[in-house]
Amino acid sequence: MPIDVFSRIRQVADTQLALAIHPLLEHADEWEQVEDWLEDEESRDAYRKELAFGVLSRTFGVDVAVKYAGPFSWNSWEASVRRMREALERGEIPVFESGLPDDHRQMIHSRTADFILNQYDYKGIVGIRQGDVFLDCGACFGETALWARMRGAARVYSFEPNPETWGWLEKNAARYNNPEHPWLFPLQLAVGDKEEFLPFMQNPDHPGGCGFAGNGNIQVPVTTLDRWCEQNRVVPDFIKMDLEGAEGVALLGAEDIFKTYKPRFAVCLYHRLEDMWMLPRLLKAYVPEYRLWCKKSAVLSEFVLYGSI
Repeated sequence: MPIDVFSRIRQVADTQLALAIHPLLEHADEWEQVEDWLEDEESRDAYRKELAFGVLSRTFGVDVAVKYAGPFSWNSWEASVRRMREALERGEIPVFESGLPDDHRQMIHSRTADFILNQYDYKGIVGIRQGDVFLDCGACFGETALWARMRGAARVYSFEPNPETWGWLEKNAARYNNPEHPWLFPLQLAVGDKEEFLPFMQNPDHPGGCGFAGNGNIQVPVTTLDRWCEQNRVVPDFIKMDLEGAEGVALLGAEDIFKTYKPRFAVCLYHRLEDMWMLPRLLKAYVPEYRLWCKKSAVLSEFVLYGSI
């Protein structure tokens, strides 16, 4: 009997989809609770779409996920990129050094997401306020630090462990700092749940996409935000985390400052599917009165959870 090709394809697709959906079914009570916590329908819609995006992209690829679940089409993203380039030509976006050409995908992505789509601000409800102390966890070249300064931050502490990007962060700090009254403080540190050294994988083709890895090619120092803030007498007003999947351990090391100071925050959820429900629940456990929002600021990535009391 000849093989029914279409039936076989459907069988394989159904099996793969069932495997991908399993984490959502297993944790339905948790992510449904997170959805209920979100403050507006726009956030709830974005949250549902991102869950679907995560499953579809892992099962059928990113093109299918973008078409059927993502809030951005490639055309809308390209329109945002054009706005970024026009703003850059008008001098509305600060120039920061990175060692990468302006047309490098990371440079285009960072400038567009940060300065055009305001990925670390939710409609001005959760954002930088004049005089804020801003903890920039996962600082890369310093682009988010410059964005925060433009929005009114008085001091920015930028945590970046990758030596490849650290040097450029330091150069950008020197370029934009006031020597007599510095506002940007680069720190060659990772943030986690304990003080230690951990293996870190560098990626010359995508310096901003590096992170902890068991087979990492270098060792980097790690601190906790609780200990660092205590030692340096820093009281944060706003915490941003984009840590390539290490947001969870960084939050475990920041329990005291969240409970004590209740800072506003913007924490990336898109690196791991389980972060979609684990991280909001952790933050609400720290500070039950947190109000939550979320949005996506790129075609494939930059899904961010925002919180404020």
